[in-house]
Amino acid sequence: MKSPLELCSRYLVPAVRRELSLRLMKRELTGVEVARLLGVSPSLVSRYLNSERGAQIDLERHRDAVEWIERLADSVLSGHMDRYTVVREIDRIAMQFMVRRHLCGYHKKLEPDMDLTRCRICPELFGDCSTN
Repeated sequence: MKSPLELCSRYLVPAVRRELSLRLMKRELTGVEVARLLGVSPSLVSRYLNSERGAQIDLERHRDAVEWIERLADSVLSGHMDRYTVVREIDRIAMQFMVRRHLCGYHKKLEPDMDLTRCRICPELFGDCSTN
Protein backbone atom coordinates (compact mmCIF):
# COMPACT_ATOMS: atom_id res chain seq x y z
CA MET A 1 0.00 0.00 0.00
CA LYS A 2 1.26 3.46 -0.84
CA SER A 3 1.75 5.84 2.03
CA PRO A 4 -0.73 8.72 2.18
CA LEU A 5 2.31 10.99 2.42
CA GLU A 6 3.47 9.75 -1.00
CA LEU A 7 0.07 10.60 -2.45
CA CYS A 8 0.08 13.94 -0.71
CA SER A 9 3.44 14.89 -2.16
CA ARG A 10 2.73 13.58 -5.64
CA TYR A 11 -0.89 14.65 -6.10
CA LEU A 12 -2.37 16.74 -3.30
CA VAL A 13 0.23 19.47 -2.74
CA PRO A 14 0.46 20.10 -6.50
CA ALA A 15 -3.35 20.28 -6.64
CA VAL A 16 -3.40 22.89 -3.87
CA ARG A 17 -0.66 24.88 -5.59
CA ARG A 18 -2.55 24.66 -8.87
CA GLU A 19 -5.78 25.98 -7.35
CA LEU A 20 -3.91 28.73 -5.56
CA SER A 21 -2.11 29.68 -8.79
CA LEU A 22 -5.42 29.85 -10.66
CA ARG A 23 -6.94 32.10 -8.02
CA LEU A 24 -3.93 34.40 -7.94
CA MET A 25 -3.87 34.66 -11.74
CA LYS A 26 -7.57 35.58 -11.75
CA ARG A 27 -6.60 38.49 -9.53
CA GLU A 28 -4.35 39.99 -12.19
CA LEU A 29 -0.99 38.57 -11.09
CA THR A 30 1.48 37.36 -13.70
CA GLY A 31 2.84 33.83 -13.80
CA VAL A 32 6.23 35.14 -12.72
CA GLU A 33 4.68 36.91 -9.71
CA VAL A 34 2.75 33.78 -8.74
CA ALA A 35 5.91 31.68 -9.06
CA ARG A 36 7.82 34.07 -6.80
CA LEU A 37 5.05 34.04 -4.19
CA LEU A 38 4.83 30.24 -4.19
CA GLY A 39 8.58 29.68 -4.35
CA VAL A 40 8.34 27.63 -7.56
CA SER A 41 9.51 28.15 -11.13
CA PRO A 42 7.45 30.08 -13.69
CA SER A 43 7.41 26.95 -15.87
CA LEU A 44 5.78 24.99 -13.04
CA VAL A 45 3.11 27.68 -12.69
CA SER A 46 2.54 27.38 -16.44
CA ARG A 47 2.09 23.61 -16.10
CA TYR A 48 -0.42 24.19 -13.28
CA LEU A 49 -2.38 26.64 -15.43
CA ASN A 50 -2.39 24.23 -18.38
CA SER A 51 -3.54 21.32 -16.17
CA GLU A 52 -0.33 19.44 -16.89
CA ARG A 53 0.42 19.23 -13.17
CA GLY A 54 -1.81 19.18 -10.12
CA ALA A 55 -5.03 18.34 -11.97
CA GLN A 56 -5.45 14.73 -10.81
CA ILE A 57 -7.35 15.74 -7.68
CA ASP A 58 -10.44 17.87 -8.19
CA LEU A 59 -10.37 20.19 -5.21
CA GLU A 60 -13.49 22.00 -6.45
CA ARG A 61 -15.49 18.99 -5.19
CA HIS A 62 -14.49 19.86 -1.64
CA ARG A 63 -16.03 23.14 -0.53
CA ASP A 64 -13.90 23.36 2.59
CA ALA A 65 -10.68 23.04 0.57
CA VAL A 66 -11.85 25.73 -1.84
CA GLU A 67 -12.55 28.05 1.10
CA TRP A 68 -9.12 27.37 2.63
CA ILE A 69 -7.39 28.11 -0.67
CA GLU A 70 -9.47 31.24 -1.20
CA ARG A 71 -8.46 32.53 2.25
CA LEU A 72 -4.84 31.70 1.51
CA ALA A 73 -5.04 33.65 -1.77
CA ASP A 74 -6.41 36.63 0.14
CA SER A 75 -3.57 36.38 2.68
CA VAL A 76 -0.92 36.03 -0.01
CA LEU A 77 -2.24 39.11 -1.79
CA SER A 78 -2.27 41.10 1.44
CA GLY A 79 1.52 41.04 1.29
CA HIS A 80 1.91 39.78 4.85
CA MET A 81 3.19 36.33 3.93
CA ASP A 82 6.67 35.32 2.88
CA ARG A 83 7.15 32.21 0.76
CA TYR A 84 7.95 30.08 3.82
CA THR A 85 4.60 30.97 5.34
CA VAL A 86 2.88 30.22 2.02
CA VAL A 87 4.51 26.78 1.88
CA ARG A 88 3.48 26.10 5.49
CA GLU A 89 -0.12 27.07 4.73
CA ILE A 90 -0.23 24.93 1.58
CA ASP A 91 0.98 21.99 3.65
CA ARG A 92 -1.55 22.80 6.38
CA ILE A 93 -4.35 22.73 3.79
CA ALA A 94 -3.08 19.39 2.46
CA MET A 95 -2.97 17.90 5.94
CA GLN A 96 -6.46 19.12 6.80
CA PHE A 97 -7.70 17.65 3.51
CA MET A 98 -6.25 14.33 4.62
CA VAL A 99 -7.64 14.58 8.16
CA ARG A 100 -11.13 14.99 6.74
CA ARG A 101 -10.53 11.85 4.69
CA HIS A 102 -10.95 13.67 1.38
CA LEU A 103 -7.89 11.88 -0.02
CA CYS A 104 -9.33 8.42 0.68
CA GLY A 105 -11.41 8.16 -2.49
CA TYR A 106 -8.44 9.09 -4.65
CA HIS A 107 -6.27 6.59 -2.76
CA LYS A 108 -8.89 3.88 -3.36
CA LYS A 109 -8.87 4.62 -7.12
CA LEU A 110 -5.11 4.05 -7.19
CA GLU A 111 -5.29 0.96 -4.99
CA PRO A 112 -8.69 -0.71 -5.46
CA ASP A 113 -7.95 -3.48 -2.94
CA MET A 114 -7.51 -0.94 -0.14
CA ASP A 115 -10.00 -1.27 2.72
CA LEU A 116 -11.08 2.28 3.58
CA THR A 117 -12.98 1.11 6.65
CA ARG A 118 -9.72 -0.06 8.23
CA CYS A 119 -7.48 2.84 7.26
CA ARG A 120 -7.25 5.67 9.80
CA ILE A 121 -3.70 6.76 8.97
CA CYS A 122 -4.41 10.38 8.02
CA PRO A 123 -6.77 11.32 10.87
CA GLU A 124 -4.45 9.68 13.38
CA LEU A 125 -1.31 11.34 12.03
CA PHE A 126 -2.69 14.78 11.30
CA GLY A 127 -5.74 15.00 13.56
CA ASP A 128 -4.46 17.99 15.48
CA CYS A 129 -3.82 20.09 12.35
CA SER A 130 -6.09 23.04 11.76
CA THR A 131 -6.53 25.75 9.18
CA ASN A 132 -6.70 29.41 10.07
